Amino acid sequence: TIAHGLLTLSMLPRFLYEVMQNYSDGLSTSFSISSVNYGYDKVRFLGPVFVDNEIRGVVKMKEAKRGKTRVRMILKWKARI
Repeated sequence: TIAHGLLTLSMLPRFLYEVMQNYSDGLSTSFSISSVNYGYDKVRFLGPVFVDNEIRGVVKMKEAKRGKTRVRMILKWKARI
């Protein structure tokens, strides 16, 4: 069975939640009530994802701005199959 790249893309918010649980710097999702994903830029699906493939990811925070009631983060993701 082969999964489409959108399945992998749909897992990114969960991966981010797991990553951010390890931080307590005030920007973490552990301090938030809710979050909104405004979308993705420059997404490319370079190959299929087969059953039992391991998906690994790297996330880098490019920018974080604290507002009165929110934090806006720009993240760069790289997923490897």
